[in-house]
Amino acid sequence: MSEQPPYRPEQFTFVDEQDVPEASGWLTFMHSRAGRRADRREQTRERVLLLLVLLVIAALVATLLWWRPWSGSSAMKDTGNEELGADRVAMLVQLQDSGGAAASAVLLQDRRGRGSGALVVVPDELALPVEGSSGLTVRTALAQAGPVLSREGLAALLGVPLVGSWVLDLGDFSGLVDRLGGLHLASGVVDGKTAAARAAGGSDGARDVLLGFVSAFPGRYTAAHGLLGDLGVLAAPGMPVPRLAAVLAGLAREQPAGRLHAAALPLDASGHALDPGKALPVVRDVLGGQPGAGRADTTPRILVSIAPGAALTASDARADVLDAGYEYLAGPAAAAGVASSVVVRTGTADAQALGQDVASLLNLPAGAVRIGDDVPFGADVVVVLGKA
Repeated sequence: MSEQPPYRPEQFTFVDEQDVPEASGWLTFMHSRAGRRADRREQTRERVLLLLVLLVIAALVATLLWWRPWSGSSAMKDTGNEELGADRVAMLVQLQDSGGAAASAVLLQDRRGRGSGALVVVPDELALPVEGSSGLTVRTALAQAGPVLSREGLAALLGVPLVGSWVLDLGDFSGLVDRLGGLHLASGVVDGKTAAARAAGGSDGARDVLLGFVSAFPGRYTAAHGLLGDLGVLAAPGMPVPRLAAVLAGLAREQPAGRLHAAALPLDASGHALDPGKALPVVRDVLGGQPGAGRADTTPRILVSIAPGAALTASDARADVLDAGYEYLAGPAAAAGVASSVVVRTGTADAQALGQDVASLLNLPAGAVRIGDDVPFGADVVVVLGKA
């Protein structure tokens, strides 16, 4: 076989891309479209990333505006709220002299939201339903029944749970005030002796002095707890020092922020019972109580007032009420010529049925029954037996 001659370079023609207009244009077109797609993808990623960053910033701004860590008590971590043991905690503070309670007030701290508090003075002459005793007032109950039964009686009357009592002798209170550097009241700075005398002088003085007293404590829990220790304050049943410090620190924070409500429970014309119309808003709206709700014994209490010439005597009415399984309370004499009526307190369980039953057992018409708030504290139903 004869050998083939070797190939020569000129036998092949190589196409150079640069020399072919059609090939160069097509590749440029393809490269241009791919580049634009890549650019668009990159721009889309950048826009998505920017949107995510803006959403995160907006969420942070919204959180800060809602939380507002720079303002009020929200900025304070040292609140002691965990020591309260509940969202709303109410306690009884009483200043004591040789005759009993010289001044009393309910202190309430609510840790919900930005926080709020209340200081409500309790009149010394308010009659209390103290277990095992009768005819006791806030003043005499402390001396004769002790702080626990006094507190339980008040809690039952108001329908406000009270976790404990802080009882201070007037002399000890005076010393505490002096160690606090005096109290800043509307009338100026007063020393311990002046503060004690003013607190024991009536509800108005007690409200001003006790308001100044709680405001004198630091708003930070650690400082308030340390101050109580320095002052030698000891724990009481239901009121350990950490809980007391948390309440006082909370009230001290709420006062300058305008979230501390100060009031006094008003008495009726008798001078020993709460005025239903005026006291009910304080109990319900300020203290969050429901009259009668704090009693262990839920037997309905029927207060009966008898007008001259009524068909039933007090002894007959009492026997009928007790025989029906209710608790009988003797009310003040009703005015001559008054119409018979049965009023059941708003919020009482099965109020309408209870009213109808009481009316039936006392031979009163069904139309005499109504539901209302004008029921004396300490009773669930008030009955007036008018002239037959």
